[in-house]
Amino acid sequence: MKIVLSLLVLFFATITADSAEQITVEFQRDSLNRATNVIYSTGFRAIYEYDASGNLTGKKEFWPAKILPVKDIRILKGQNVEVTFQVRHEVLPISDITVKATTSNPELVDLEGLVLSGNGDSRKLVITPKTGHVGNTYIYLITSDGYVGSTNSFQLMVR
Repeated sequence: MKIVLSLLVLFFATITADSAEQITVEFQRDSLNRATNVIYSTGFRAIYEYDASGNLTGKKEFWPAKILPVKDIRILKGQNVEVTFQVRHEVLPISDITVKATTSNPELVDLEGLVLSGNGDSRKLVITPKTGHVGNTYIYLITSDGYVGSTNSFQLMVR
């Protein structure tokens, strides 16, 4: 009896660009040592697909998902706010993109005060500042496809 193990092999390489900026490249390979996923430190990614005979049948190249800009928000002490924002990706299904939120000032808005919902291109974030607190914070919306991501931010001012 022959047992075949499918292993994911990781290989890291470093490329030096003319601008002296180092770009790291991660290669993920299947059990036949074929590149299946190539991830650049710049956020660029390529996916390679093969048929049962081992022939290359598809190649997808793309940048990370984007969150369209959100305007800065002002609210009064004791209020919460619901923010609707748009997620875009040029190749992957939007339902494959996760979004997380964090804050630069947890004394004003902690993680429990950030509630995300939705899984399509239109998502919502309900922001609830801590009771009685005023001040400013940046809210960071972070996308990920499981390999690479991007961040967008906006300012929340509580008066």
